[in-house]
Amino acid sequence: PLGDPSADAADAVALAVARGQVALGHEAVGAIDVALRITTEYLKTRKQFGVTLNTFQALTFRAADLYVSAELVRSTVTWATLVLQDEPERAVEAASRAKLQVSRAGRHIGQEAIQLHGGIGMTAEYSVGHYTSRLTAIDHTLGDGSEHLARLASTVTDHGVVDPIG
Repeated sequence: PLGDPSADAADAVALAVARGQVALGHEAVGAIDVALRITTEYLKTRKQFGVTLNTFQALTFRAADLYVSAELVRSTVTWATLVLQDEPERAVEAASRAKLQVSRAGRHIGQEAIQLHGGIGMTAEYSVGHYTSRLTAIDHTLGDGSEHLARLASTVTDHGVVDPIG
């Protein structure tokens, strides 16, 4: 056995899981960066109606939304890493926040990247689909976004109950 069998190792296990969750967050940031880069390059080179796709305002706005999601998840994962280093007592909460943001951004960026590529995004030979699959696997490893949202919501105790009618 590892360690003292009579000792409670729950905190050590929770910290190890939190470290794994943050590490997965960093992998997700890398996959998101590549998916975003591939998508923006595609919009700059693919032509429709004689012009590149990046000249269409609606597609440019969608790409900008992807960039904002990517930066938000990068910031959250970086913050969680700093919390692991400086405040290990808050590591589980920080990892849950990072996993929740990775879940939301991974789904958003993966789905939009495939949409912006059109039919080619779903082919087995094209990498955007592979990155989206990996982001989905990361979401489901060590708790998905719904689980982490529920965990974070259960810790909110400083708000009273609001009567929506009264």
